[in-house]
Amino acid sequence: MDATLFRLASRQGLIQFYTEQLRRFNKIGLGNYTDFGVKVTPTLFDATQRRLDQLKQKVVDNPTYKDLNDKD
Repeated sequence: MDATLFRLASRQGLIQFYTEQLRRFNKIGLGNYTDFGVKVTPTLFDATQRRLDQLKQKVVDNPTYKDLNDKD
């Protein structure tokens, strides 16, 4: 399995992915475009932040939850 896909298969990997995306969006700036031609808008930024918050909240709400790929 591709290393990136394997990373995204775990909750921690998804949290890391969305965190990195938010950093990229901040660096690129609102109104500018990503390498893939996607315009960074407040809606995109907010949706990404909301999904990151959901992922983190699920960990807080159920600390015993473990994805199959999580080793901690």
